[in-house]
Amino acid sequence: MNKKEYHRQYYLKNKKKFLLNQKRTNPTWRKKNKEKIKQYKKDYYKNNSEKMRAYYRAYREKNLEKVKGVLRIYGRNNRDKINKYKLKKLENIAKRKKPKKCEICGREDKVVFDHCHKTGEFRGWICHKCNIALGLINDDIDILKGLIKYLKKYEDIGR
Repeated sequence: MNKKEYHRQYYLKNKKKFLLNQKRTNPTWRKKNKEKIKQYKKDYYKNNSEKMRAYYRAYREKNLEKVKGVLRIYGRNNRDKINKYKLKKLENIAKRKKPKKCEICGREDKVVFDHCHKTGEFRGWICHKCNIALGLINDDIDILKGLIKYLKKYEDIGR
């Protein structure tokens, strides 16, 4: 049996498999059967999740630089999606929407998520400048009182 005849016999024996594969790769078939494909992928993952996780873990370890590069490019190209996701996540933690104004100074500046660095609990939505100021004094009330005292002492100089 020559090569051509062997391939022909193999095709006839596995015709259903070939036709099914042709169907799956056909764009029009894929458009019409989105739900079917989605369900197939879901079932496949459910039945082979451990095997797939092990494969992806091994792939990531083997191609770490490539994976990091792809993630970096995705992040650059989809910054708005990532920021929207982060904002939703932060709003869920805060249990309230992000306001337009800072809760400390009332400035309509870039408002950020403020949290306690000891407990990690949400404190409020404050502007970037107020957040930096709190960070520089290590959230220490005594330092803040000292700053207020200092400013009051020399308040007539700046005016």
